[in-house]
Parts: sequence; C-alpha cells; structure tokens
Amino acid sequence: MVRSVTKSRGFTPDIDDELIAYIRQFRKSNGYSPALSEMAQFLGVSSKNTAKVRLSRLAREGRVKFKPGLSRTVTVR
Repeated sequence: MVRSVTKSRGFTPDIDDELIAYIRQFRKSNGYSPALSEMAQFLGVSSKNTAKVRLSRLAREGRVKFKPGLSRTVTVR
C-alpha cells in the first residue's frame, strides 16, 4: 500500500489519519511497527527524514508514541 503525498497538501489531517491507520494495520499484520523507510514508501516520498518529521509531530500531538533511537517502536495511542 502506497499513499501519494504532494507538496501542496503538506501535513494534512487526512494523511495523518491514513498514516496512523497504516501503522495500526502493519503492527496487526506483522507484530511490529513499520520502519521509517516503510512509512516513507507509504507516504510516497523518498526521504526517511520526511517520515520522521511527520512521526515526531504526531508524537508531540500525543497521537503516537515511539522511542527515539530505536527501530520499530511506534505505537498508536
């Protein structure tokens, strides 16, 4: 599953909701969280940093939780 994100849409609630749904489904299917590269691929971007920035913002909003510096630790609140 790949989600296409365009620059004009930026950080929209719809994309955030889709990313959270993707994380939930990935965890349910695999038993662990997606890597940043997998989240970037889902978002349709080539940079893992783009996924990290979005994930960090969602964490500040209290929508997700993760342990910085550790792989595959994202949980949805």
